Amino acid sequence: MELPLFPTTVVGSWPRSKEILHGLRDKKAGRINESEFNKIADKAVIDCLRLQEEVDLDIVSDGEQRRDNFISFVAGKLDNRSRGFGFYSSFQHLLKLLGFSQKPFM
Repeated sequence: MELPLFPTTVVGSWPRSKEILHGLRDKKAGRINESEFNKIADKAVIDCLRLQEEVDLDIVSDGEQRRDNFISFVAGKLDNRSRGFGFYSSFQHLLKLLGFSQKPFM
């Protein structure tokens, strides 16, 4: 595979659809099993790849559709006193300071 001098790609996670977000939440809560979640995630990955192909990216990614979000990952590593609303609220405040005040960020 030959790439251009400056190939285009995505960096980080591709924005997740409502379906994949609900699937992640339902899997974590035990409302759906791994197989059911994988069906939802497979569709999300295909949609993500199609969009990247439509804009002719040189290197495509699965967009990390199956992975939980960074906030949950970090919060899961903190002790119980640091978890929950306080951490989430601080992150929401940081997003506002950075100018991300529209959905899907808020």
